[in-house]
Amino acid sequence: MKKFVITGASIVALAIAGPALAQSNSSTVDQSGTDNAATIDQTGSANSSDVTQSGLDSDVFVDQASTNSGATIDQSGELNFAEVNQTGANHNITITQSSVGPVAAGADFTAGVQVIQGGTGHNGTIVQSSTPGTYISATGTTGFFSSPNSELRQFGTNNTATNIQTGASNLSDIDQNGSDNIATVNQPGVHTASAAAQGGIGNTADVLQSNTSDVGGSSLGITIQGGVGNNTANIVQDGHSTAFHTLQFFSIQTGDANVSNITQSGTDDRIHLEQIGNANISNITQNAGGVGNEADLDQFGDDGSSTVEQSGTGNLADLEQSGGSTLAESTILQDGSSLTATVTQGGAGNSSFVNQFGSNNTTTVTQH
Repeated sequence: MKKFVITGASIVALAIAGPALAQSNSSTVDQSGTDNAATIDQTGSANSSDVTQSGLDSDVFVDQASTNSGATIDQSGELNFAEVNQTGANHNITITQSSVGPVAAGADFTAGVQVIQGGTGHNGTIVQSSTPGTYISATGTTGFFSSPNSELRQFGTNNTATNIQTGASNLSDIDQNGSDNIATVNQPGVHTASAAAQGGIGNTADVLQSNTSDVGGSSLGITIQGGVGNNTANIVQDGHSTAFHTLQFFSIQTGDANVSNITQSGTDDRIHLEQIGNANISNITQNAGGVGNEADLDQFGDDGSSTVEQSGTGNLADLEQSGGSTLAESTILQDGSSLTATVTQGGAGNSSFVNQFGSNNTTTVTQH
């Protein structure tokens, strides 16, 4: 076992810089082998920490209570874990983890990240990659994620969270509480899951999930935005033309001036969207290969406007605008096969347009 602990700065830097280190500390750690551990604790301002680990079962812990500080972590190998805590203002964290998949049955993850940033103006970037096709279940059954896991928490204003995961069985969890925060998730691979929760004003969530495997796979996405004022969610899920993929997304927005755009292409698509309160706008598009398309859209209150477009096989679109909705508009376009559209609108200024082609069509529109 190798243990390497740094507090504030390296011994060499302490000897050279003397008392000035209380304000600006710098540390560099380079480890290789098995069961490595690095702990960095920095206070003051303009601190920097660089950690490189290669091998098996390595851990790094970084704690920066300061301003204008940054940390860079690069881990390659299996069963590596990184934990970062940053408090203050204007911090940057970049974590890169690369692995080739679980090394043995029962391994919970090949790489794990937990980042907590409190304050304003933080940037968090996590990049995780694993080799597709090597994922296994932790219990020997399906339904458990065994490859890169990422958890990023930001509390405050003007924070940016970016999570990029490639490979198999990736899990991304971003939680932002404050205002004017941006969350970006990019998951190309197979068997991916993403959760983004934002509370506050003026937050934006961008999620891109693309299944690239010829043997099929699944994507699951969840976005929850709560608060008043101009929250935006942009979701794109893309399957693969030669395999069966299950794409599911659930989006919930509460507050006013909500905007949501969801695009799915693949097979067996599903969408559930809720917008609760005030000037809601939503666009949902499902097409490409089609097959089991399904869209459930709820808008409650005020100036909601919604458009649903589907093309494929077993299409179902259920749209409800109520809760005393005033200037609600609805458009549902469906293309082929067993199409069903149900629209319910309540309140003043209702307008609805349904266009269906194909066989076994059913349309029900109720306006109050």
